[in-house]
Amino acid sequence: MAHAPHGFLALTLAALLAGCGGKTSGESESDPNVPFVGWHSYALVMSDATLEWDAGSFGSLSSISKGWTGRLDLDGSAVSGAIMAPFGEPQGLAADAAIKATLHTGKDLSFSISGTSGSARVTESYDTFTFELDAKGVPIGGTATGKASAFSGDVGWMGKVTAHFTLAADTKAPKWRGRTIAAFGAVPLVWDERELLADEPFGEALSSATVLGFSTPAKKITTNLAWGTPNVVRERGFRFRWSEWNDVEASVVPLPLVHDAAGNASAAGSTGFVSGTDLLGVPILSTSSLDLSASVTGAGAKIWGAVNPADCEGKKCWAIGPFSVSYCGSYSQGGFATVLVGSGTATFKVRVVGKPRFTGSMPASKNAVHFLAASPGLAPSVDSTSVVLPDKPGADGSYDTGFRTVTLTTPSTTAAMTGVAISGGGVGPGSASMDCGPAPPPVDITVYVESVAVAGGK
Repeated sequence: MAHAPHGFLALTLAALLAGCGGKTSGESESDPNVPFVGWHSYALVMSDATLEWDAGSFGSLSSISKGWTGRLDLDGSAVSGAIMAPFGEPQGLAADAAIKATLHTGKDLSFSISGTSGSARVTESYDTFTFELDAKGVPIGGTATGKASAFSGDVGWMGKVTAHFTLAADTKAPKWRGRTIAAFGAVPLVWDERELLADEPFGEALSSATVLGFSTPAKKITTNLAWGTPNVVRERGFRFRWSEWNDVEASVVPLPLVHDAAGNASAAGSTGFVSGTDLLGVPILSTSSLDLSASVTGAGAKIWGAVNPADCEGKKCWAIGPFSVSYCGSYSQGGFATVLVGSGTATFKVRVVGKPRFTGSMPASKNAVHFLAASPGLAPSVDSTSVVLPDKPGADGSYDTGFRTVTLTTPSTTAAMTGVAISGGGVGPGSASMDCGPAPPPVDITVYVESVAVAGGK
């Protein structure tokens, strides 16, 4: 990094604070041109970084920190601050004995930047930030040091990383992001939790009823900007669930006007944060049970993955699968969801069959199917243990549960409607593209669904 002619000022923080004096009445608390006193926000850019491995060489592997851009907040009076990536969580920084203009993340903590370099997955974890100050005592850049790790296949390296960074005034306006925290990965449904999040903290205290336009309780998302005394907490947005499912497409959310610590204002006037398709979720049926005798498309359900009509001992049913459980974690590889009238108890009649690809194979997973019951505005009930594959195969070598009845108490027993879903393979984020192979030994699993109903309650 190119250094200013004055060089690095190895001043103690005590001397900086004594020499800078107090803030005048005309200074903004976020003015980056005021020395290390008060609260300031900066744009931080990693200009270059060097890796040094403990043993051997990792070939042409280069640092993934170069060019990284984030935000740095410093409170010179409290000798603390925080560094964060857009939409990320800040890592607190604090002085260690106030000997130099150096802040640390604290014991066993670090700020990490991860990415791919060549064929390796690299993580660079910084725990010390030493600042370069201009003649006025204003931070203009510095050096960050920490540890590095790299893994390629089953081979790994450990080492050190040193990076130089520049600081400039924070002129970036806050941005909003709306997303669905979908229980079934890439399949957003009407009852899933929604998140309205700003990419950086803001100073306003927002009311969820005013911003979201309805009275459903929402959880505020907050973050710490500084550690110590006093602790600085700022808002980031909300997480919520729709309280009304009938007109959910019209429940768009206008983006609120907020200001970050530097006074930058977010864009105003935008409406909505997810598409109508995303909000639609599933159709609402007028019955308390799902008609499985109809075709898949005519049964009034949201379908994903491999789901097809089947014959179950002379009765119409649906088949989810076959699918294999992945090394890469549990996620839904197929399923369906709908909304039924009523509440109280959701009942699922299912059968799970695991067929080994090789003789003598054991089941790949006992928790091969997940059941869900949801009520408007509430977290859903989920069951993954009521139906498990048996320990021993049948005469044909397959692991067959036979038809079982699973019951779930709905989150609300007085709601007019209940969301129901069955997932083959699990819940959580992910998609088939993330699959890195079936867990050995390979077993193909199929979930047969004979009936789904809601009874009791209202």
